[in-house]
Amino acid sequence: VTAQDGTTKITYTVTVTRDPSSDATLSNLTSSIGTLTPSFAPAVTAYSFTVANAVTTLTLTPTVNDPNATVMVNNGNPIALAVGANPILVEVTAQDGTTKTTYTVTVTRAAALQAVIAGPTTPVSGPFSVVITFSQPVTQFTISDVTVVNGTATTMTGIGTTYTLTVSPTSASNVSILLPAGAVSSAGGTLNTASNVLNLQAGTPATALAAAQPNLEKIVLQQAQKTLSSQASIDQRMLRSGMQRLVQRQRLNGQQSNRFLPLDVDGNARFDNGQFRLNGDFFALSSVREQSAEVVTTGAFNFTSDRDGNFSGYFNGRSALELQLARDMVLGYFLGVEVGRAKLSGTFAGRQDSYGLNVGGYVLRSVNDVSYIAGFAALGRNKNQLVVSNGTLQVDSDFDSTTLRLGASATGVFKTPRIEIWPELSFSYAKSRVGSQAVAAQAYGLTANNLSLAGGDVEMGQLMFMPQIKWPLGDGRDSAAVANFSLSPRLTCRVTRGVGGSRACGTGAALGYSAASGDGLTLFNATVEFDNVADTKNGSLTFNVEHNF
Repeated sequence: VTAQDGTTKITYTVTVTRDPSSDATLSNLTSSIGTLTPSFAPAVTAYSFTVANAVTTLTLTPTVNDPNATVMVNNGNPIALAVGANPILVEVTAQDGTTKTTYTVTVTRAAALQAVIAGPTTPVSGPFSVVITFSQPVTQFTISDVTVVNGTATTMTGIGTTYTLTVSPTSASNVSILLPAGAVSSAGGTLNTASNVLNLQAGTPATALAAAQPNLEKIVLQQAQKTLSSQASIDQRMLRSGMQRLVQRQRLNGQQSNRFLPLDVDGNARFDNGQFRLNGDFFALSSVREQSAEVVTTGAFNFTSDRDGNFSGYFNGRSALELQLARDMVLGYFLGVEVGRAKLSGTFAGRQDSYGLNVGGYVLRSVNDVSYIAGFAALGRNKNQLVVSNGTLQVDSDFDSTTLRLGASATGVFKTPRIEIWPELSFSYAKSRVGSQAVAAQAYGLTANNLSLAGGDVEMGQLMFMPQIKWPLGDGRDSAAVANFSLSPRLTCRVTRGVGGSRACGTGAALGYSAASGDGLTLFNATVEFDNVADTKNGSLTFNVEHNF
């Protein structure tokens, strides 16, 4: 107020106080995902809506009716959604600080669309079925949605939550079946999560054996072929040894004596880098029937072992009765035994054990003083066991094998003042028949004891030309010793059938020394041989000493 003088003033102050607002309502509420049900109204405090399983978070945006009011959503924490119902509180506090309104928004996160694949629990050997079960009905599910490794999905039937799938597996493989994430959706649009992976082994011991049959049969027949080759070599040495004794007796003018040589074993042993090897041969001779017949025992052995416990070897021995039918003819009968273990390596590793008997006979004949012929025939029977594995399949097989061996040779003698040439032409034929093999097989954790493999035949024919050149070192006159040094280059042609049949020729050679005392009581023979035919190398060293009483 201003006085009349215009300078004096008085000011009055009036203070008006308004009560704080008690408005604790919202004018609006929205969600970043989804729509509230029912539609928002300030007086309605409960709302709900559903989101897909893929939605894990969202934001609620409230608008207060009174600008002076405050609001808090989910106690101030970010909203994380679990599968199922998620109650979210929106709390409004009025300006007066005491009036509060709580709005509840229930957000239901849909469950995941899950798929479970169930099928056989043991190895399968052909087409099989699996069942795919979903946690919710699905739409537009096709066979191409399923991933199959090492197999082919051929048919699928089903509706809603259950489907049946037929699969043709790739033999001898691990089959995997799965449904990738996001491959199919439910009626509500929820995509599936990745299913479990169903793994199955496609194969049984029978299917594994069938797949390996060519390799296994090849292994057996290759071993049969090696046995034939070894037996043929022993047969030829038997004939040459007998022929040498016949020639020596003739050169001594048929002089007879009580010929006896106790068992003589020649060989060598070697240890090198953890491997032990023992090999050699043996010989024994004695006269019977008042010196008109002789018992000749011969054989060979070879054994190898290493630091890992592996062992392989063979023993081959035979005893022959030689009958002196005439000055120019000898008839022999023999019985032989053989025992062997072969260590095998390659795709299949393991061993083959065998033992058997051989019986046969041979004839040695001097046509005249310069021509000799010989022939033999033999039969053999072997029991064999094959135990091999390739890491997946293990095979234990028992089988028999039968061999037939025939051979003949002709030798002539051409003398010059200093040397003798003995051209020898020999032929041999051998056949081995392997019977059906009873097999116990293990594969994929399963065992089958009633399986079998077919046998087969192996044949070998061999033609050898060996011009033996001998240098006589004594002629036996005036009780002097009879001795010879020989060099024998040779050409061998071999035909095999049954294991990738082949025809091949190769070369070889032999060096020999033989001697007989003037009285015929002491005989000595030594031979070194080497052959290389069809990439197969063979070598041998033999020597015998006989003293007769």
